[in-house]
Amino acid sequence: MIKFLILIIVIGLSADYPAILFLAIFYFAYRFLMKKKKRKTGIASFTDMVRKRRDPFAKDAIVFSINELSKMGILMAIPRPVIKDWAIRSISSDDRDAVSVDEIRQYLPRMTKRDAYYLASSIQNTCRVYWDLKDAINAGCTHYIWKAGTDAQHRHMNNVVCPLNEPIPEYIVKDSSMHGSIYAGEGYHCLCWIAPVISDLDAPPSPIRIYENGAIKKISKREFVRRCVPNK
Repeated sequence: MIKFLILIIVIGLSADYPAILFLAIFYFAYRFLMKKKKRKTGIASFTDMVRKRRDPFAKDAIVFSINELSKMGILMAIPRPVIKDWAIRSISSDDRDAVSVDEIRQYLPRMTKRDAYYLASSIQNTCRVYWDLKDAINAGCTHYIWKAGTDAQHRHMNNVVCPLNEPIPEYIVKDSSMHGSIYAGEGYHCLCWIAPVISDLDAPPSPIRIYENGAIKKISKREFVRRCVPNK
């Protein structure tokens, strides 16, 4: 409000004192540029902080990513050095274009641009599952809830409570694009994500289903809290 009143006064005086208008324009332009610079600096600082925190686990992340990508059937014909390169770039950056559509179509020339876009996204998301798991474990979590969202192929997995230290077997997930046990968020066209269990408020709707010992079982909310919610 005060800035608005000052602006009205400056405009009123500008006819008799043009220098005042010039100074006002300079002031507001300077404030705008400084805010923009601070915003960019803040984002850069946060990104650097995240990368610094991840650096000690980079090798493990690469091994994990290569292993998970090797389960994606559509990538079977891609040379392993290329898969490794894609894995390194995907876990080293949060950019959407860590792997490009043109690169995908270089090895899968019959694939449409639309499908290549989805595959590039699937590669990146599959690799970055490592960081989701790592962050959840570092927060003291032992379980996560598989969230399927709009993912039709994994709808039957929605709200299943899963252990962080064990991927879900192929016969449970029933994803024909993947060969082997996987975590939420992995696979071609997968739109799922990991929701770490932090408190009793994270309990999924009843009946609560949990994966353990090779099968999905039903448990009570009390049992969910006792077994899945980390002790603080």
